[in-house]
Amino acid sequence: MMKNKFKLLLFSFLFNTSFFCSGQSWKPQEVSISYFGEMITHPGIKLSANYQIKQWRQFKTQKKGASQEIFKSIQLSPSLAYYYHRRYHHGLQFVPELFYRRKKENGTYLDLGIGIGVLRTIIPEVYTINEEGRVEKSKVGYSYFKTSLFAAFGKDFFHSQKKVFTGFIKPQFQYSIPGFPNGTGYFFLEAGLLFPLKSEL
Repeated sequence: MMKNKFKLLLFSFLFNTSFFCSGQSWKPQEVSISYFGEMITHPGIKLSANYQIKQWRQFKTQKKGASQEIFKSIQLSPSLAYYYHRRYHHGLQFVPELFYRRKKENGTYLDLGIGIGVLRTIIPEVYTINEEGRVEKSKVGYSYFKTSLFAAFGKDFFHSQKKVFTGFIKPQFQYSIPGFPNGTGYFFLEAGLLFPLKSEL
């Protein structure tokens, strides 16, 4: 029963985001590659592609009277990640993320978002005794429904020369169910590079 609810929630999230994106070109705005550390020190890698759902800009008057242009957008980012927690498990996850971005003219930006997806863990070095009494290595793994909350802080490099790629850091809290006793919380620190494929507005 619980697994069916997880599947329904995940399907609902993907269906709704695809509905909002139906009027958009299905070409990613950006792609990224990053270090994906569970509890910071357990290493991993993450690949993502960002799709624009909506974008707009706003002009803000500063204290000295100058006008600053602010770029704002709502984006959907399917992502695939792997990490290894030594002597505990390997983790492979697919978590589509939906986020709001606020970016200044100087290339600094802030993202705030949520993610909903799935996690598959594989536990290494598990041995069982078969019917013949022999010890053999077994494949053991578990599937989870996963949610996440995150903020990302980024800055364009070579912004004035228009040779732009972005460095970012993205702390995030993830929660997986089912777990013991009710669920399991994870802290990940992501840090990487973001490469634009299309120009803004």
